Amino acid sequence: MAIPSSQRFTRRHPCPICGGFSEAPRGRGVRCYGFVSGDGRYAHCTRPEYRGALRETGAATYAHRIEDGCTCGVIHGGNAPRLAPPRVVNDGERSAWAREIWSKTRAAAGTSVESYLRLRGLTCAIPPSLRYSVLRHPQGSYHGCMVAAVTVWPEPQPQAIHRTYLASGGKGKASVAEPKMSLGPIKGGAVRLGTVGETLLIAEGIETAMSGQQDTNIPAWATVCASNMPNLVLPPFPLAREIIIAADADDAGLSAAHKAADTWTKQGREVRIATPPVGLDLNDVLRGVA
Repeated sequence: MAIPSSQRFTRRHPCPICGGFSEAPRGRGVRCYGFVSGDGRYAHCTRPEYRGALRETGAATYAHRIEDGCTCGVIHGGNAPRLAPPRVVNDGERSAWAREIWSKTRAAAGTSVESYLRLRGLTCAIPPSLRYSVLRHPQGSYHGCMVAAVTVWPEPQPQAIHRTYLASGGKGKASVAEPKMSLGPIKGGAVRLGTVGETLLIAEGIETAMSGQQDTNIPAWATVCASNMPNLVLPPFPLAREIIIAADADDAGLSAAHKAADTWTKQGREVRIATPPVGLDLNDVLRGVA
């Protein structure tokens, strides 16, 4: 089967294993005729001196796992090329592309997503709305990524995704300008971290919502950003009759929390706002950040 040119190693996106690419000038660089797998998980290097990989393939390449611990003993990180996303121009196309990315994710357990969440003090089970993939950041680098499904009640399928680009091994967020980004329309939606009951905890950030859910055992939803909180579509009674808002203690977070509380109170719901110390969120409190 022919390998698409977009998956081949190039000068701009060289092999993450040997640093080479097929067009390297003779005598002035390493030549590698390999490619990245279609799902972005494996780099197929053609340099035999980098043996110790997962396996030798029929294409005379050596497959190395890009993230989460290759069998050669090295975490290679993500600068391998992947298929470029299609040019999207409206919300419908953005939603379609978001669902396409979501369909190619895998479970978060055992990946850099789990490592990242544990680093944030989150020891609870990882909900199925959070998954793992290797994705390209707009700056051009590739990273392990926590991908979250943003759904609008009562639809089960995501209309958008939220991406958190991670440092190698999940040791924090990636060193890029915007490590957190959404794709698709998030208005009215949330990352559902727990199954809603009569009481629901709502927060802006995923880590904040998970912290509240872990601490209280109350199912939590994350609205992804403060401005989306008042737009959140809630299920009808008796579900979400009582709401606890875990607000971020900054101007935007508090303003959104009070606006949302006013809207939901008018719907007949009982709403309380939990506020951490100024400038912090619930995950900061969980981790003991002063």
